[in-house]
Amino acid sequence: MVPKLRFKEFCGEWEEKKAENLCKIHTGKSNTQDKVENGIYPFFVRSPIIERSNKYLYDCEAVLTVGDGVGTGKVYHYINGKFDCHQRVYVMRNFKDIIGRYFYYYFSNNFYKRVQKMSAKNSVDSVRMDMISKMNIALPSLSEQTKIADFLSTVDDKIQNQQDKINHLENIKKGFMQKIFYRKIRFKDDGGEEFPEWEEKRLYNILKEGSKEKVKDTSQYRKITVRLNLKGINFSDLKRDMVDKRPFYVRYKNEIIIGKQNYFNGSIAIVDEKFDGCICSNAIMSFKVIKENLKFVYWYLSQSSYISKNAYLANGTGQKELTEKDFLNMKIDIPCLKEQQKIAGFLSSFDQKISTEKETLEHLKQLKKGLLQQMFV
Repeated sequence: MVPKLRFKEFCGEWEEKKAENLCKIHTGKSNTQDKVENGIYPFFVRSPIIERSNKYLYDCEAVLTVGDGVGTGKVYHYINGKFDCHQRVYVMRNFKDIIGRYFYYYFSNNFYKRVQKMSAKNSVDSVRMDMISKMNIALPSLSEQTKIADFLSTVDDKIQNQQDKINHLENIKKGFMQKIFYRKIRFKDDGGEEFPEWEEKRLYNILKEGSKEKVKDTSQYRKITVRLNLKGINFSDLKRDMVDKRPFYVRYKNEIIIGKQNYFNGSIAIVDEKFDGCICSNAIMSFKVIKENLKFVYWYLSQSSYISKNAYLANGTGQKELTEKDFLNMKIDIPCLKEQQKIAGFLSSFDQKISTEKETLEHLKQLKKGLLQQMFV
């Protein structure tokens, strides 16, 4: 066994060993309720999010993966130090004849493919101990393992630095948005004169509802949904045909679409060219801006403070929803159109920078993916 891509100073065949012969495999003992905000130690639970805890179960080098939940086979962590661990998270430690970071890269690149083959269903709901312990791990010499792990760690550092750059830009933009919408920063016209004071209006003066013409054959369209936390729009994976009794409507470029149940979790987005002409269900509201600046209105409605202030409007006995009527009755402070355009242009410049940096981040991730595929047997 030899990989497609290899450092030139190494040669010879790789060997294989079972994971159980390379490390000890345990599960944690803690529960989700053991998490403590701003706790001392990292607390690994059944999600990509690392919580905090004031106690630790292990003090060692370890590789971790979740045992069940939505992240099964997809969430991996490497740590060297003290940490707490959920009872359904697997911990691999006490490495023998293998470099811990090498194990992390090999395992995280290959384990999901293994559990998919061993699962009777299309989805992977849980991990059994033998899925890990009996997994074959391809092994070069320790020196080659170290070289591979160091190289991939360098790539990971570049990815993290790029993500930090994006986070920094997003935080700067967020800070400017707060100052702009609280009028701590005001723009001036091209002649250097002050713009008029902002006016309070109801949203029904700013927006009108999108089409309510029901789609007859939903199978002829692609369906979309609005992601949470201002993450934009996704194509929906739901496979529904004409038996779906819910009404679906066509949504067009430059409409603002909002999840009735999740607006207060940041479910709001602008339909762009990619999603123009797609359909969404009546669980998602749609509005067209009448004459104001589209981006300005979207950013105003996306403010966390504005969303929180209006959260009381959600109603219902089960899953609470925001109705079109209540939404359009919400108030908004709005400047004249020319100042809206100035604000939109200023904030759009940040979006352009962030978009460029995200493209670089995606390139780095694809580079790493290609390297992983070629550097391991």
